[in-house]
Formats: sequence, structure tokens, C-alpha cells
Amino acid sequence: LENALVDAKQFDGHFALLLFDLNNFDEVNDRFGRAIADALLVEVAARLRKSTRESDGIARLEGDEFAIIVTCDIRPDQIRSLANQIIDGMRTPFMIEGREIYCRASIGIALAPTDGLDANQLLRCVDTALHRAKTLGTGSI
Repeated sequence: LENALVDAKQFDGHFALLLFDLNNFDEVNDRFGRAIADALLVEVAARLRKSTRESDGIARLEGDEFAIIVTCDIRPDQIRSLANQIIDGMRTPFMIEGREIYCRASIGIALAPTDGLDANQLLRCVDTALHRAKTLGTGSI
């Protein structure tokens, strides 16, 4: 995140920060146990990678939250389209140890430098956006 901010400032650019959250991860953990929940996170990360470009960065922040940094010249409508693509990619059930697991997700979006000039501002903004998306219901952006 810090590197993306430095690059954006240096080259007068912009980027998007997406915060992805599995809405029903606690249910999965409680129902199937930690080993399957951990395997699910690995599979979710793989699907996130397939839904994004090679130049985009993906990091697991904590629990069931992933940050996605979308760099390069991308328009706001393309960012929303990418977020929808990510949400759609989670609709297909995951097969883990012979079990079909369905996931629901929400995504918050913040744009740099519009929504923040430093990492803390952007993280607060994207967290607020994610919270708002979750209150709208599963699959919201």
C-alpha cells in the first residue's frame, strides 16, 4: 500500500484499494472446523488471483479479509466492474475435502488520492465502504 501511494504521488497517478470480506466465514469455521476454513481461505485467494490482473496486488489482512490494490490506469467504472467480477467469482461453490462450500462476500472500495493521501486514511475509508456494503447485504459493493 505504501509503495502504491509513493508511486501515485511520484507519477501523479491513482489506484484503487478494494477490501474483500467473506460474510459467512465464521459459519464455515464453526460448521466444518478450522482446517477446512483455512483451506477455504487458500481457495478464495486463488479465485481472487484469477479475477484480477497480474499487476494487481492481493494480501490477506486478517481473518477473512483481503486487500486488493488495483494499479495502472483504470477508470472508476472498471473498478466497479472488477469488484462485481470478484463477487461473481465467489458464487460457484468451493469443493474442499469433498464438501461443497458456498461463500458470500462484500467489497469496499477506496480511490487514491481521492479518498486518502496516506495508508491510514485509505484504510479507514475502505473499511467504512466495506461496512456500508455489508449493511446493504451479501454481494454488495
